[in-house]
Amino acid sequence: MKLKKLHFVVIVCIIFSSCSKDEEVVPVVEVRTLQSALGNGESVSSLLGEFSVQDFYGLTYFGGLIFHIDEVNKWGLIAAPIDQHENIIWFNGTFVHVPSSPDLGFGGSNTQSIVDSQGVGGYAAFFCDTMVLSGYSDWYLPSRFELESMHQNLHEKAIGDFSELDYWSSTDVFVSTTGTGVSLPMGFNFSIGVHIFHSKDNFMRVRAARTFNF
Repeated sequence: MKLKKLHFVVIVCIIFSSCSKDEEVVPVVEVRTLQSALGNGESVSSLLGEFSVQDFYGLTYFGGLIFHIDEVNKWGLIAAPIDQHENIIWFNGTFVHVPSSPDLGFGGSNTQSIVDSQGVGGYAAFFCDTMVLSGYSDWYLPSRFELESMHQNLHEKAIGDFSELDYWSSTDVFVSTTGTGVSLPMGFNFSIGVHIFHSKDNFMRVRAARTFNF
């Protein structure tokens, strides 16, 4: 009887020891990342003291991907996470020059000028101006240098699933040739990273952008 009791005690101890090890709770340590901080509502302004501007590029924020930040004037640019159109023209049939800027931060005003000039229709600027994506309705056709910034800060880092083809910008340029002139919008080729003039009735891709302040 004593031997049986001893065996019972040994078996119970082994089982108890095994269960204790299996049920041991390992504390989970959450690593704070810039993306998680943005997702938790921390402001870009406060995070810039901890992270560099380059760290923000490609992160998801306010409906898209951050591709430009102006620390001095406290605003930034966001690209839609996917292309909005694969095959669309620049204009609505009216070959008139639309005054516009190539600079960062001017895609929105360029888009409004194009829509004012061309009206309602199935063309790039109107498509961006009227779309709703991720709950936001203030998207626009990016300017020449906004597209270049998307290429540099997203596509070259394999972020954003861009095509290697040409994308429309909202920058319209009046090109003078031998006393006459023609209005040609700028496109941007994401394969070789260069700006290219295109006829307004060409069919090209579109990636919308929006602006945020902080």
